[in-house]
Amino acid sequence: MKPFKRAGKNPTRSAIYNALTTMKKYDLGGFTIDYSDKNRNGSSFGEITMMSPTGALSR
Repeated sequence: MKPFKRAGKNPTRSAIYNALTTMKKYDLGGFTIDYSDKNRNGSSFGEITMMSPTGALSR
């Protein structure tokens, strides 16, 4: 179940926090996030993207 569905139809800050902290490891189609009451980073993935003077993005 997706995090915001777990928070209910009219999510509050508290409901979203509770939904995220009960998720543990969750695979979003090859990208895994991990939230708990002690780990609030979600992911350690980082990617460098460069922007050219014309606004084009490259990895």
